[in-house]
Amino acid sequence: MAQTNSPIKPYIVICEQDLSRLENRVNELIMKGYKPHGSLVIQVEHNEQYHYQAMLLRKVA
Repeated sequence: MAQTNSPIKPYIVICEQDLSRLENRVNELIMKGYKPHGSLVIQVEHNEQYHYQAMLLRKVA
């Protein structure tokens, strides 16, 4: 996986239409030190269903 110079954000919200793709992104972020924050939200916008999951960076001591 390529490294980027982008700053690490302490709070991220993932939005995907496909639930399995959302699960993959959540797992990737868990490997980077994030944890799910709150519940999965399903929302319909413009007749399309979207899945949202907030992710919070864990404090690394």
